[in-house]
This record gives sequence, structure tokens and C-alpha cells, in this order.
Amino acid sequence: MALKKEKRTPFYKECATCPSRNLCTSAGAFGRPKRSYFLHLKGYEIPANKFMIAGTENHDKAQIGLKEIDEYGIDKFFSELKAGRKVSLKELPVCSGLFGLKGVVDKISFRYFVKTKQLNIIVTEFKSSFNKKHIFQLASYGLIFTDKNMLVGIGEKGNRKVMRFFDKLEVNSVYISFKLTIFNGGDYEQDFMVGNVLTKFGSDIANRILRKKADFKDFHRSGLYLLERMKECPGCSKNEDKCAYWKICKKLRYKS
Repeated sequence: MALKKEKRTPFYKECATCPSRNLCTSAGAFGRPKRSYFLHLKGYEIPANKFMIAGTENHDKAQIGLKEIDEYGIDKFFSELKAGRKVSLKELPVCSGLFGLKGVVDKISFRYFVKTKQLNIIVTEFKSSFNKKHIFQLASYGLIFTDKNMLVGIGEKGNRKVMRFFDKLEVNSVYISFKLTIFNGGDYEQDFMVGNVLTKFGSDIANRILRKKADFKDFHRSGLYLLERMKECPGCSKNEDKCAYWKICKKLRYKS
């Protein structure tokens, strides 16, 4: 596999002025080895193999009938919500400068109750197999939506604009739950926030996420030399044909 270097783009053009810019972490970072995430962050991409292609195909099937927010239409999205209808979207970019977290949600559903101004949010991720690390990814999305100033991305990556989601909707209480859907393996569901208050589970995992972010504190400001301070990925094959990142790692005095 050939390793390709791509230009990295921030969540949106104003990221350079965000106080969390050097600590900003992708929700997906918690589910992958640190070396892999670091190299991905620096723009190195592994060409898709047959397993990645199969996973993408399964994602596409699971998202049939869903629209991205631009395709759905911003005005229609909020008018449907304010009419009390359930609205589901796919591939929604979300960001919180407060927590320094960002990501793109596989599927997210909203239901707004007009009389009580209650907003219910269900975040769903699709995976090929269960790994407890995926729960951190889902909980990161949940944590983003606890930030009243959280941002939703609009437009193409690289030319993305943002809007403050809660500026568009008068909300008194927020309920957040998430669902991990395993292809051919059922669902795992969990409440994260109930009536503006994190559940015991939500509070515990939110604290763990914010502690885990410390593992990535040098990633944005460091060059490839930082790899020398990282352990190799679990199950490293040390084989460039199986992992294109080995082309870089094998040149370093990595920690075993």
C-alpha cells in the first residue's frame, strides 16, 4: 500500500483563533492507536483496503434515506423541528470549542417538543464490531451537544461555514442518548443526559474523555519526531504491505 500525504483542513477557517486549537481532538481518536491518529492528523492517509471498502459500503446501506444537513436544507431542518417533527441526518459535522472536541456523526436524530421546548437527541454510530472504545466516540458527540455554543458545520470540508446550533432554537431542556449499531450484531443503547443533567454513566465517561484528551496534548504542535515517544500500535505487523504507516515508523527509534 502506498502512503499518501494530504493537506489537512481544520473544522472551519476560524479554528486558528480558537483557544482550544492545540488541544482539539477528534471523537474518533479514542478508538484508534495513538500513532495511527497522530499520522492521520498530520495528513498521512492509508489507501482503503478491502475491509475499509466493505465498511464504507455497510455505512452507506445503513444511511439509505438519510440526508446531510446541506442536502436537507437549513431552513427546512429548523422549520420541521419547530413543527415538532422528528428529523434525522447523516454525516453531521459538530464541534465544541469549550471541550476541544469535534467529529462527524454517522446518524443523528432530533425531536423538539414545542410546548415544553424540550429537545431530544439520539446519536448513532455504525460499526463492524463492538469495541468499548467506540463508546468514547459516541459520548464525545454527546458532550459536544452539552455545550450551548457548539457548532454545526455547513458546506464542503475545506470551505466549511458553521452555525451555533442552539441560537436557532429556543431550548429549555436537553435529553441526549446514543446508540452503537453493529452490522449484523444488534444495538447498544445508553442515556447520556436527562433534562440538562448528565446521567451517572454520562458524568463518569465525560470525565474520562477529558482526562484522555491529555494523551493528545502535543499532537498539533509536534513534528514526526514525537513518534519516537509513542509505543507502537497494538499488534503491529512491522510490515509495510499490511500497514503503510510502517514506512514512517520503521525509520524511528520507536518504543516497544
